[in-house]
Amino acid sequence: MDIPGIDILADQHEYFTLKQAQSITRQLGKVGQSAELYGVTNWDFDLLSHKHQGDWVAVLGTTLRVPHLAWMSMKGEMKRDFPASINHCSPWYQKYKILEDHFSRVNYVLTRGKPVVDIAVLNPIESMWMLLGPDNELGSLRASLEEHFQQLCSWLLFDHMDFDLLSEALIRNNASVEAAKLCVGKMSYKTVIVPQIVTIRSSTLQLLKSFVRAGGQVLLLGDAPKYIDGLPVNDPDISLFSEFDKISFDKQELLRFLDHNRKIRINGNGKFLYQLREEEDSAWLFIAHGQKDCDNGKEITVDIKGSFKTEQYNTLTGEVRELPYSITNGCTTIKYMLYPDDSLLLRLIPTLEDDHGTFKTNADFASLEEWKTVRIPEKIQVQLQEPNVVVLDMAAFSWDNGEKQKSEEILRIDDLLRAEFGYPKRDEGFLQPWKVKEKSTPHRIKLWFSFFSEIETEAKLAVEALDGWIIKFNGFPVNIDGQNWYVDRCLKTSDCIHVLKGENTVTIELPYGAYTDLENIYLLGDFGVKFDNSCRSPIITEPVKMFEFYSVTKQNMPFYGGNLIYEMNIPTHLPNVKIRLPHFAGAMAEICIDGESCPLFTEAKSAKFKNVPPGIHKCRIIIYGNRINTFGALHNCSDIHWCIGTSSYRTKETDWTYQYQIKPFGLMTAPEIEEC
Repeated sequence: MDIPGIDILADQHEYFTLKQAQSITRQLGKVGQSAELYGVTNWDFDLLSHKHQGDWVAVLGTTLRVPHLAWMSMKGEMKRDFPASINHCSPWYQKYKILEDHFSRVNYVLTRGKPVVDIAVLNPIESMWMLLGPDNELGSLRASLEEHFQQLCSWLLFDHMDFDLLSEALIRNNASVEAAKLCVGKMSYKTVIVPQIVTIRSSTLQLLKSFVRAGGQVLLLGDAPKYIDGLPVNDPDISLFSEFDKISFDKQELLRFLDHNRKIRINGNGKFLYQLREEEDSAWLFIAHGQKDCDNGKEITVDIKGSFKTEQYNTLTGEVRELPYSITNGCTTIKYMLYPDDSLLLRLIPTLEDDHGTFKTNADFASLEEWKTVRIPEKIQVQLQEPNVVVLDMAAFSWDNGEKQKSEEILRIDDLLRAEFGYPKRDEGFLQPWKVKEKSTPHRIKLWFSFFSEIETEAKLAVEALDGWIIKFNGFPVNIDGQNWYVDRCLKTSDCIHVLKGENTVTIELPYGAYTDLENIYLLGDFGVKFDNSCRSPIITEPVKMFEFYSVTKQNMPFYGGNLIYEMNIPTHLPNVKIRLPHFAGAMAEICIDGESCPLFTEAKSAKFKNVPPGIHKCRIIIYGNRINTFGALHNCSDIHWCIGTSSYRTKETDWTYQYQIKPFGLMTAPEIEEC
């Protein structure tokens, strides 16, 4: 395998999985490591979350991200195939280049030179295999083994002792001892940790003994294994492992023992990960948040063994700048203000200087005491980058000229009809459409979608219509020419229809078979949308022209998933302007003043503008949308949301409700604008 790879589902932090792949990549000298990311995260997994996940997996070796996913089509069940799609279906897709450029820069650096790692940990996987068996006999032993190993990995990772894992199968024929180092493929180690394991191979034991006799260090953490090659041994602590150092399973004792191996120390209130790499003339240090951080920002102190000049490489913009540093007794120290969504890439250039440097912060604006607040209006105009939308997913129905049935949610209608006709249900195991040879449609279905409007207005329908479908609006035929579409090409839009004040009805008659898709339809136009008192039925209203600073879903736009552009004129008198968005809900935000744009990917959700002339300026705040309120599981009221797929749209009993489950969207509080 040229590029080893793994898969991270949802927003799980699978450090051990990454460490296994990273270790084998390093030891075999592979050019990089791949990881499929972002799967089953849902439509509302924002771009800062994309960055966070990509950053920490990069620290743990991933140099080739495989984003999940870009659909070929949203037709039928495909739109529920573990969203979100990163292509045109998501309104932020044209901004994804910012992230791709960031990771291109990071990954280029993390494939240069050689990783600096002195510690190896024996992988206990063979002990886990030995404990496979009935849960009532071996389950607690497996759980204990897993718990201890996860703890060990966490201690080393978050106390900044980088390490690799040793596979006993690999080192049997690919390891040697050279000059007090254990060499495994392209890597060499000074210290090997034997964690709490049940069994060890005799070949591994002999290799480690040779390593110790050559001046290497082997640390037995906790009890010695009681089996060799799967066979019990007598008195293992005294006879077989007496040449190894031994300590109890204690974090502080372990860190004291390993301190001579330390290359990096990161002090700050957070969970940070790092990767250090060496080239002939310099070294590279990449630091990222290992867990999501909700703080506004914190100053971290990074101590680096050795004397270095430091340069910061801004991976979002490509800019390079010198970073203040201090060198004392052969240790280089930097201080840096790291915000929740930041990562930090440093180039370390060796220097003979010592006791050098004074600290500064990485702020390039004046102190907070000098900032003056710029007043803004309580309501402002908002432009929509696509029409507002009503999701019509409740319909009365009949089949084969039978009796009209009461209104029901469209996917539940589909399930009912499939049960009636003996067809398979559409779900994750449903046959892909290109594999279907016969698509007969022996039945005839009629649907009635009704809604109430407080106004008369013009609108359009978006429908996944096929040949043979008859669509009418208030009794009049609806023309769908197939040239125009909404969100995806499968959702064809109609010519304009006239919405009446009062009750309106869309009727659809269609041929139906095992591979027919019954789906929501969508009403598009310049109008507002509210719910009746039960929050079950949407009502068309006058469009909202001026918006306040809270979720637009509560301002007559519950289903809208496109981008929002907040527009206002701001008066300034001083040259430096800072705009901060304390709370917003959306895929990402972007702030523009007089056409100068700043996407918010860092620095506490704020944008800074220099050399702004005094006067009135046009400020635009773009909140990029997602499709959670348009194509999400709108009736799923379950508290479990980590894995979103087709079953999420078909929940039952207490996990289902007819009331629409709408997520917040937009500027949740007013922007903070200051000048100095």
